[in-house]
Amino acid sequence: MKNQYMFFKEQKFEECDLGEYSKKDTSIPQTDVHIYEFECQEIEKYNDDKAKKLDELTTVFEQTYAGLFQIINSESSQYFCSQIYPLVVKFETKLRYVLYISRSLFENGNVNKDSFLLDVDRKKKEIEEIDFGKIYEAIFTDKDLQGKVKELNGRKLTKADLIKEVQLMDENTMWRQIVGTGYTYIENHFLEIINYRNDVMHNHLMSFEEYEKAKMVMCQAIQELDRAVNDKLIDNNNDYLNDVNIVDVLNGIFKAMGTFAKYVNEASNSEYTANIVKTLSMIGEKFAESLVVQEQDAIENHEQNEESD
Repeated sequence: MKNQYMFFKEQKFEECDLGEYSKKDTSIPQTDVHIYEFECQEIEKYNDDKAKKLDELTTVFEQTYAGLFQIINSESSQYFCSQIYPLVVKFETKLRYVLYISRSLFENGNVNKDSFLLDVDRKKKEIEEIDFGKIYEAIFTDKDLQGKVKELNGRKLTKADLIKEVQLMDENTMWRQIVGTGYTYIENHFLEIINYRNDVMHNHLMSFEEYEKAKMVMCQAIQELDRAVNDKLIDNNNDYLNDVNIVDVLNGIFKAMGTFAKYVNEASNSEYTANIVKTLSMIGEKFAESLVVQEQDAIENHEQNEESD
């Protein structure tokens, strides 16, 4: 396991103790640039130890030579990402599992493959085909909460008071409707999970500290999914289960997203482009209309379901 650092000028590293590392120096012809490659001397170390040791070296360089180098290859970071990747896959697989079970319970077991198809961009798509960022957002966030927070903008509040006001707001997510209360870890760490997934998928630089935090968050999120399945869904002890048609809810959210994107595109290519105020006004009106239609459709579907019952 090796890390490579591009220093913009030759370095003697007299300020650092490099006794535990071997060093290879490659100079770029006709420049002052040097690429230094470091590897742990103790080859018998486990990969976790090697990666941690190389990450410690990166930290030393960042503190001692700030602005004087660029990391061009970090196998320690690549190792950290490779260890988090299986946890991300497991989390997403188990989340799909929750959706499949919830849908089956809503239909009282009367399901087939078409029962799980979603309407996206006027096409029928399986859950696995949907961008998981959209799935996360639809399940774990309250689409009405953002609007409630914006309503506070007209009031002069301190930071502390603003936090208090937000904490007093009711929050209703699809996740809570599916599994009930008592399962808030994923919701509380929503952005972290999204960011860790993004880091892993795009192989962003990850430090040992970030790796340890990501591992803890992902493991606890997976445990919450397991707990929700075992305690609520499989045992069917959740009062809300049969009231949530996840396919209809997701279809409504994705349709609203698509409608918003459509009107953004129309506005940007119309006469309104010259007037940003009118452009934003048109977008807001069209998007609001689409949400009203979605809400009316949901009410009608609910009334029909009650009549059929």
